[in-house]
Amino acid sequence: MRDAAYYLAAALDRELAGEHDKALTHYSAALGEDPLCIEAWTRQLWMLLYLDETPEASIWADKALQSFPADPDILSLKSLAQWRNGLREEARNLNDHALAATRGSANVWLTRGEMQLDADMKSAAACFRRAADSPGIPGMADLRAGDIYLRCGKFAEAAEHYRKATCSIPESAWAWYGYGRAQRALGKAREARNCFARAGNLAPRDERYRKAAKAKPGWFGRIREWLRGGA
Repeated sequence: MRDAAYYLAAALDRELAGEHDKALTHYSAALGEDPLCIEAWTRQLWMLLYLDETPEASIWADKALQSFPADPDILSLKSLAQWRNGLREEARNLNDHALAATRGSANVWLTRGEMQLDADMKSAAACFRRAADSPGIPGMADLRAGDIYLRCGKFAEAAEHYRKATCSIPESAWAWYGYGRAQRALGKAREARNCFARAGNLAPRDERYRKAAKAKPGWFGRIREWLRGGA
């Protein structure tokens, strides 16, 4: 029976595979079955953010707020969209309202963490730890934290969160791919190749993972491998 639960499950599978556009389609279908499914709303907003459709994410957050006024998860994701849209003051105000409403939401802490990255790394790290400790699908907060750190060029921190994500959701090709990208950025070419190979085995049709696994390390990476006794 193709109800909201069916589409949510299908969307999560696509999201864990890194197919964010297909995941978005399924989350939208879940909303078509149940317009009051808050989980479908929040995950749809995440997919728009992953696809860099930040103005669209802000618009859809406003639509969600019509049904869920002052909902902290929706407010926090709108704040992240506005943050990435360059509307920093509005974003902080929205996130403050979300945080005042609840301190037990992974979405609230994840968005707070990204906002803190430029100002205070220790505070940001604490936010991401709070996100990981919040209720939700095991490993998802670590996966999103890794994606945020990677997006912001914080590769060591990204690698640690991806490591935790691959332990909790080892079936996620996207988690392994992110872990590999972080390792590669840190000059750990051998570890990166292993991660890319895991991603490719989990999603053999995804060209990104195949190319990453076959890519040769640059000269700096080869030197690092030689110094470490790698192949």
